[in-house]
Amino acid sequence: MQKRLRFIGILICIILSVFFYGIFPISMPEEKITTALTPVRLQLNWVPNPQFAGIYIAQAKGFYRQRGIQLEINPYDEQVAVHEHLYRGRADFGIDGTDQVLQARHQGQDLVAVAAIFRLNPAAFASRKKDAIEHPQDLKGKRIGVLPDNTRTILEALMRAYHIQISDVELIPYGYDLQSLREHRLDVVPIYIFDEPYIFAQQNMDINILLPQDYGIDLYGDALIVSQHLLQKNRELVASFVQASLQGWRYLVQHPKEGLEILPKYLHPDYRDPGYLTFMLKNMLPLVHTGYDTLGWMKLEAWQRAAQILAAQNKIPLLKDQELKAAYTNQFLIE
Repeated sequence: MQKRLRFIGILICIILSVFFYGIFPISMPEEKITTALTPVRLQLNWVPNPQFAGIYIAQAKGFYRQRGIQLEINPYDEQVAVHEHLYRGRADFGIDGTDQVLQARHQGQDLVAVAAIFRLNPAAFASRKKDAIEHPQDLKGKRIGVLPDNTRTILEALMRAYHIQISDVELIPYGYDLQSLREHRLDVVPIYIFDEPYIFAQQNMDINILLPQDYGIDLYGDALIVSQHLLQKNRELVASFVQASLQGWRYLVQHPKEGLEILPKYLHPDYRDPGYLTFMLKNMLPLVHTGYDTLGWMKLEAWQRAAQILAAQNKIPLLKDQELKAAYTNQFLIE
């Protein structure tokens, strides 16, 4: 009987406790989990445009923050090359052409490419259709706009392939002024195949396009680059940045319509027109996601072609395969 009463008493206490604490819950201190984000600076090689769409998508979707990165994007600097920003410690990562990596390494700047974003190069050369520049040999005697990037490397490689000397043309510094072509101040200008053709079409301007790939001139386009110092010092950070960036590109490839909604706020006003942006993504993504290999994957043969082109232009000595393998790595492309 006493045991039964003791049991009933305990049961009543439990019921009263549940009732009491249900109405007046005890406030327990919450454990706050805070993870410090690592600041990372990225240097672009042009103004904000869909060329960097995967980066912006990764920002918008929080892919960098999920990997512990607080990304800061440095604005385009037309006075200083991307590799110089990395060399001077003004940026941790950069976006630039693989030919620029080889030339920077020749200058003693130990840069490494960690992913090829554009595995097919978008560079091309436009001219007015009525000027009938339809073949590389037609470049002789023409005024050609040049930029200090890989479009010039590709142009000189194209000319060399068809025995055109620098003295056979007039190379003129180009300030991205498409009117110079319309007004015939230049005969040929460098373009990206996914960009300027839309503008020409909107202006009802008939053009011819020389695509270097059609003539065997093919270099990787934009690549993610980093200093050898940072790579050795913090491989985990490099891996996190590369994987978050490629995650952004993969997401865009899989959800292009959502990308059209996300991207405008990140872009320069010139690139926010819906029709323009749609055109760019449609023609750009196949150059990024080629359907071959892993996104961003680089092959020795492509670096050999780049080295041969630069050596032929006396910009670097001819490099051995071991030297080329030191200029890039695929180790961060697979999680």
